[in-house]
Amino acid sequence: MFRRPPHRPHGPAGRRRGAILLVVLTMLALFAVIGLSFVLYAESEANAARLYKEVASANTKPIDPTDAVNGFLGQMIFQQGNTGSALYGHELSRLTYGNAQYAPDRTSAYNGVGIYSEPLTMTLNAAAFSLHRTQVVRYGQYFSNPLVNSFVTVLPDQTYADPAWNYSNATDITKLKYVGRNAAYTYPDRNNIYVAVQDPATGRVVKPSYHAPSLFGPLAANNPNWYTPQGYFQVLRPRPVDHLTSAEIAYLQGVGMWPIPANLTPAQANTLANIFAGNVVGAPDSFKRLFPFPAANPDGSLTGDVQNVKYGEGQQTADSLWIDAGLPRVRHRG
Repeated sequence: MFRRPPHRPHGPAGRRRGAILLVVLTMLALFAVIGLSFVLYAESEANAARLYKEVASANTKPIDPTDAVNGFLGQMIFQQGNTGSALYGHELSRLTYGNAQYAPDRTSAYNGVGIYSEPLTMTLNAAAFSLHRTQVVRYGQYFSNPLVNSFVTVLPDQTYADPAWNYSNATDITKLKYVGRNAAYTYPDRNNIYVAVQDPATGRVVKPSYHAPSLFGPLAANNPNWYTPQGYFQVLRPRPVDHLTSAEIAYLQGVGMWPIPANLTPAQANTLANIFAGNVVGAPDSFKRLFPFPAANPDGSLTGDVQNVKYGEGQQTADSLWIDAGLPRVRHRG
């Protein structure tokens, strides 16, 4: 006679009750991973497509230099009246035949007197100072007072006929007597600042175009002419101090360095050089983002901003300086 086996509640059939739940949870996790992967992949592809569209629609071609070259050459050769250009007063036609406005019958070349003797009294950045006309190479308009944005014009080829005429009441131009800037010679001096000098043996530029080293002095950042108001008129290259914002001017006022005095001492010039280099604690970082000073050559010398002539021998150094021709600004790709 057979006996019925006892009931086993924890047998194999009982252990399979949680298997279905485990399978369901596993499938849900798998689907979640697949869905999340799809979302991330779709987002990545969307970003890639957007970037590709932006690049494809952007202007990736280099800027056409034709207008800039024509504008520079036009001001370099002809009198175009752009008093905001560093080339104003140094046009080749003016230095050869005289001022087209006051000497319309210009048939004789180099028949003027060049830079003549004349004391000048001017104001820049609220600082008054005196200069001699022979110490001026930058002509045209400048801010006589940045608080009211009043423009003053330095005339390159006229002189006083009335002693009372000055830059503050320059309203009657008929009181002026024309004196031609077209000196009776061509030589690399301030009358012909565009003329450069090269060493015939090496090709090295001894005196760059549009710069008067004997007037401005060294290009080191501690040269007071980089900061003084009169220094503005002694160099055609842009100066960092002429591009200050209100925050930077406020800082200089707080440390007693604004308005910058015309008789800046070497110690004060060194202080300003450190401020503009970002070496002074508390000075705004924006000083370091201003138009820079000329960078040093590999040998540590300072001779310019860029090199346009490759020398036949010796250390390669910069031989040219930046100048602002007053051309319109152009933005590329944005």
